[in-house]
Amino acid sequence: MSARPGSPRTIREFREPLTGPDLARFEAEVEDVPLDELEGYLKGWQQLLHLRTAPETGHALRTAFDRPGTLFPTEPSVRIPLAELRRVLDVLVRRAEAQASEGRIAVADPYWSVPTAEAADLYGGPPQLTLGMTSEAWEQLRRMAEDESRTVGYGFVWLGDVLRAVGAEVV
Repeated sequence: MSARPGSPRTIREFREPLTGPDLARFEAEVEDVPLDELEGYLKGWQQLLHLRTAPETGHALRTAFDRPGTLFPTEPSVRIPLAELRRVLDVLVRRAEAQASEGRIAVADPYWSVPTAEAADLYGGPPQLTLGMTSEAWEQLRRMAEDESRTVGYGFVWLGDVLRAVGAEVV
């Protein structure tokens, strides 16, 4: 690894500023990183630590804390008219239909998913990914359509998963 002035030159120097969960995670992982991947691994950590300590990030966080509700708003910060959302969905479905054969589109089934509760936790570090299945999300949506008493708000999350998979195919 080419050391920039002021950059750590040894693993010991790299480890020194780490504390708490970062230090524990680093110590648990670093010994199992293959030597040929060590440079990329350390660069990833440097980028994460830079983002946490960059002056502009710190300023943005301080500014957000000076104005309560900015970083984690208690009121919705974006208001989406549902009639417009329905129109947008209709336009997108028509676009997919124009590209699809036989009124169907094939999408990837397994995908990496960020758990909903962790997605907005900006202080917990990068979230752990889980495995999602487009087929499972689609099945839940179909059940709600067949029996509206099964409708739950989480259906929007499932719909988002399905729309993401469709969007990856209709580009």
